Amino acid sequence: MFAFGFNPQVALDAPRIAITPRETTRADTIVHLECGVPPETISGLKKLGHNVSVEGGISRGGFFGRGQIVRARKRDVESEGGEGWVYSAGSDMRGDGAAVPFSG
Repeated sequence: MFAFGFNPQVALDAPRIAITPRETTRADTIVHLECGVPPETISGLKKLGHNVSVEGGISRGGFFGRGQIVRARKRDVESEGGEGWVYSAGSDMRGDGAAVPFSG
């Protein structure tokens, strides 16, 4: 999220990658890519010799996790006028749930 400058929702909506089985030196290791990974990334992985499978629809549920994110940051007094915190949240489209910023 921070490396790419994404907000919580954009980070959760980004396509994901999973590897099975976890032992990556096995010949039957598969790199599972979620729909939305750029075609040049897919072809690049294949050129490197990886077994690639693009997952979509309901079948993708077995490979990629789900999550919610709440981000809190201190308000910039000079540019945002005032002290306190700014909250933002995102909820994963891959499953049920909600992310609700709360300051108690």
